Amino acid sequence: MTKTNLPDLSTVNLNVGGVTVKLDSTALADVIRNLPDTEAYKKLYEALIAHPSSRVRANIADKEQLGDEAIHLLAKDGSVEVIRNLARNRTVREVLSLELTLLMIERDVEVADTIASYVEDWSNTMEIAKILKNHSDPQVRLSLANNRGTPKTILRQQLKDPEESIVIAAKENLR
Repeated sequence: MTKTNLPDLSTVNLNVGGVTVKLDSTALADVIRNLPDTEAYKKLYEALIAHPSSRVRANIADKEQLGDEAIHLLAKDGSVEVIRNLARNRTVREVLSLELTLLMIERDVEVADTIASYVEDWSNTMEIAKILKNHSDPQVRLSLANNRGTPKTILRQQLKDPEESIVIAAKENLR
């Protein structure tokens, strides 16, 4: 992550009933993972998106209670785990720009595969599907062919894929 003028988040204190304890990054990541994904915690999640721990940021990327700005910052994160969690997040699919989505696809095959599995949920379904149908990894193309939400136009194009399993999946999905 790039350096900014944000507050030092490397030390977080937890205060319960007047007793304060420091949470190191491992403990904070566990707390974040176990907190409910509700509006009440949205400001906390967003305040911690610049935390130096990728585990903390990855657990935040799982949360659906994130604003657009927080999602855009996490989409540019240097950690692949953050990007993977973000790709599985339903809220992200509705708000992430095509440009950032394509950057995520380029960074990691698992992210590309996840996006192919849920391509219909992304705001730029057709543009993303066009990119994924030509992905170098056959597993990504297969996930797209197996997805019932893949646009029929894309499935028809996949009938010409060099991988037989992808052609079979696209045919089956077109029925």
